Amino acid sequence: MLKHDIQEPPGTGTASLPDVPYEIVDGVVREKPMSLLSQMVGARLHTHLDYHCMTHKLGWFTTETAFDFVVKKNRRCPDLAFVSYERWPRDKAFKITDGWDVVPEIAVEVLSPSNTVVELTNKTDEYFGHGVAEVWIVHPEKKRIEIRRSATDITVLTEADTLTCERFLPGFAVPLSEIFIAVEDSEIECFE
Repeated sequence: MLKHDIQEPPGTGTASLPDVPYEIVDGVVREKPMSLLSQMVGARLHTHLDYHCMTHKLGWFTTETAFDFVVKKNRRCPDLAFVSYERWPRDKAFKITDGWDVVPEIAVEVLSPSNTVVELTNKTDEYFGHGVAEVWIVHPEKKRIEIRRSATDITVLTEADTLTCERFLPGFAVPLSEIFIAVEDSEIECFE
């Protein structure tokens, strides 16, 4: 979510909000900087997922969409997210606001060097606590994806595998070699 995407409520002001993607966690605005590698891998993954969703009329696959989790008054913005037409029908109107009051079935986080283990753990716990069914953690540098269905039910896919999701995206299959791109050796790495 970017500052210019916000429709400003009277008297609140958005002058202090960042001009980069951000979330609101426990009332605190937190920037979400992404590395170029993370942006490129996320864009490739989104292209495949969104095309499949549109052609098979399954739902919405979004990027950096703000989801309002009312319990803690947090606004989370997964890098990618899937909301089925069962949860938000295709013909249902959208409000002209910056937060979507629906829980996605899938939340995807594409790791960047700025991510921390604590941040990712808290975010994943929050997603599951609000009813997200799957959290995909994409490791662009390691060229792997963790499919988390709970804190203990985790499947790890590598560049040699094919990503599928019959539960929510029947028929979807993309070799991860089409998603991941070459990476120069770097002194900065995303956490394990």
